[in-house]
Amino acid sequence: MRILILIAILFSSVPAFAGGIAVVDFQQALNDVQEGKLASARLDGMFAEKQGAVKRLEGQLQGLVDEYEKQKLILSADTRMAKEQAIMELQRTYQMTAMQAEQEMQAAYASSMEGLITKLRIMAEAMGKEKSYDIVIEVTEGGIVYWGGAADITAELIKRYNAANPG
Repeated sequence: MRILILIAILFSSVPAFAGGIAVVDFQQALNDVQEGKLASARLDGMFAEKQGAVKRLEGQLQGLVDEYEKQKLILSADTRMAKEQAIMELQRTYQMTAMQAEQEMQAAYASSMEGLITKLRIMAEAMGKEKSYDIVIEVTEGGIVYWGGAADITAELIKRYNAANPG
């Protein structure tokens, strides 16, 4: 709510700002800078590996269940209970592996993108000072719905970042 009030005040008094207002889209920049593309490819590979492990467990579990269903009428009570126990154990392992994979992926994403966002933020701040903007607003985090004629410096940020940080 505070940010919306601040933005309303800023837009209502735009003539008071000599340098103007610029916007930047860090999400677009993350997707388009070389370092972001490399990080995304690394994360995609990690995701595929973890998803493969989860799928293998899922296949094992389904195979065990199918086998049990076919044989349960002819199994002794002890054997049936042992197979049911094995199914439940594999199901727990499957659920824990899937949950752990999800948590690891979220942590890896946050870790790899956090440093990149910090570097982008520093560079955007420098660009704002260099071009004498009074304010630079990040459109996705700032919740801007309308930004009218504000200068969008995202493309230039991507170009400069890639030049300063070759992939």
